[in-house]
Amino acid sequence: VATKAKFSQLLAYGVGQIPISIKGYLFGAPIIYFYNDVLGLEAWWASLALAIAMVVDGFTDPILGYLSDYTKSRWGRRHPYIFLSIIPSALFFFLLLTVDQSESQLALFVQLLTLTIGVRVAWTFYQVPREALGAEISKDYEQRNQLHGFNSMFGWIAGPITAYLFLNALGDSYQNLSAYHSLAMWGALTIVVVGFFFAFTTAREIPNLEPPKTSLPSTARAMFRDIFSTLNHTSWLSLFWSGVVFSLFVGLTIGLEFYWNTYFWDWKPADVAIFPIVAMGGALIISAFAGPLARGYDKKKLAIGLFLISIVIGPSLLILRLLDLHYGIQILPPNG
Repeated sequence: VATKAKFSQLLAYGVGQIPISIKGYLFGAPIIYFYNDVLGLEAWWASLALAIAMVVDGFTDPILGYLSDYTKSRWGRRHPYIFLSIIPSALFFFLLLTVDQSESQLALFVQLLTLTIGVRVAWTFYQVPREALGAEISKDYEQRNQLHGFNSMFGWIAGPITAYLFLNALGDSYQNLSAYHSLAMWGALTIVVVGFFFAFTTAREIPNLEPPKTSLPSTARAMFRDIFSTLNHTSWLSLFWSGVVFSLFVGLTIGLEFYWNTYFWDWKPADVAIFPIVAMGGALIISAFAGPLARGYDKKKLAIGLFLISIVIGPSLLILRLLDLHYGIQILPPNG
């Protein structure tokens, strides 16, 4: 098993984050707005479909991760799933924004539910083995920080650039259907090209990766007992609950971004296209120094501290605008 990885492998692993960021952007603001405000699906139907898909995802992630640990093949234990995921992931991504839409609420709900589950399950086969792969590429603590720094860097390049291009394509209206179709086409194409580049490049390291575990437990009960044993890990639980709180904040800000921009701030898409690029600049600076900044600090405490800072700073502009409206003062410039 390799102790340290080549620089090219660190770079290739980071590039593999690009498809994840593109998918993540779609499931941030655009998808619920597209089905609700563009296609006319009632908000509670759209929210229910996305929620059910996430519950399904919550079950498939640990199961796939567990099976991956025990997989034996000439392509190792992670790469078979990664290769298998790329085409279905791109296809479901494309269909989610382009299939023939129905005016029936139930039909739209079933369409969104089915395709969203398809996207999430397909991505489970990519993302879960990939995250496990990151821990195997290098056993050096400092280099792992560098690896995750590259991962964050490419993620923060892909996500904001996708957002910038999409918002400019939308122009003056968040209901511009052709822009959603463009996102579907170019997003799916990027997922295929970059996904296979990542898979084939990192596959060179298969002989140096950890071997699979001996054999699967003989019963499903034993398998699930092993999976849920992680709940007894106090460090993991601390990060888990911090992540839950942070996800609530992300859902209320990024997930509802198009609604905030349309109905709260009176902003057109082209007006705010530069915002993700500005955010990218700050994130890239942090990513570049992730390794040196983390050196000597407890990673759990550092992660929780950054979560808390984000939660405090994130909604500050919304709070200031609400104070303006409530007290009739002018802390922030007028809307629009």
